[in-house]
Order: sequence, then C-alpha cells, then structure tokens
Amino acid sequence: MSKNSFKGFTLVELMVSIAIIAIMTAIITANFAGSRSQARDGQRVSDLGQIQLALSLFFDRCGTYATTTSGTTNVSTMSNSGCVDQQGNTIKFTDYLPKIPVPPMPKPTGGQTYYEYVSNDANTPTDFVLHTILEGTNNATKNSLISPPSWASSFTCDSTVNYCLGSK
Repeated sequence: MSKNSFKGFTLVELMVSIAIIAIMTAIITANFAGSRSQARDGQRVSDLGQIQLALSLFFDRCGTYATTTSGTTNVSTMSNSGCVDQQGNTIKFTDYLPKIPVPPMPKPTGGQTYYEYVSNDANTPTDFVLHTILEGTNNATKNSLISPPSWASSFTCDSTVNYCLGSK
C-alpha cells in the first residue's frame, strides 16, 4: 500500500448520500403531515361522539338535554346544566362528561377552538345538534348529519368539512 491511500468516502459519495437522505426525509415529512391532519379530525369526530353519548345519558336521567343560555353555544358552557331526578338527586352534565373536550390544535381554516351545541328549546330541549369543522374531507364526513333541523339553521352540515351529530 502506498502512503497516500486513505480509507474513507470521497466528497462526491458523501454529497450523494446526504442528498438521498434529504429527499427521503422530505417525502416522509409530507406523508406525516397528512396523517397528523387525519388524526386530529379523528379526534374531533371522537370527541363529538363522546359529547353525544354524555348528552344521551343525561337525557335518560333528566328527561331533557342540557340547556344553554342562548342559541348556538360552546359545549363547555353546558357544565352548569343540571336537573333534579325523581329521587331528589342533583344531576349535572359533568357527571357524565367530567372533562369537556376541546378540539385539537392547530384549528382548521375557519374552525373553532370549541365544539358547538344548539338545542331545539332553551328550557326543556328534546333534540340537539353538535358541530365542528374538520381539516379535510374524509370518510368520517359520510356519517355526518347532512341536513340539520330548521331550528339548527346556524350550522352548515354538509359532506365536506362541516361535521354534525344529532340526538340518537
């Protein structure tokens, strides 16, 4: 062996390797961005399902859905809604959903930082609609309430990014 022979990579080999790694990183990062968006949408749909279930349990016990102070409202304001059951026990909405969920961040374009709720009657509601805005169109929107009742006209429930659930 000669004195000047080095064991290692040439500059060209190193640059090609770095370029390949950079390209693979860019491809993987782009795929993860879409996955994270879908995961946040899945969380939003799941949260509305939990709220819907809690409202149904509350209705079974109280004979009415949670009340709000006015029209369309933030779901978290329903924490004070309650009733007294037949045994004289005070039942609160938070008995069924102790921690009111909030949509994951970042919020979608035009999206809210809370889930929306509207009921058909301010005093003794017998029906409701929940609403959120998703980041993208996906299969979850196929299960959305497409046309809300006339008293929930403040919501746009379509099969694009607006997702709504009603009473069961």
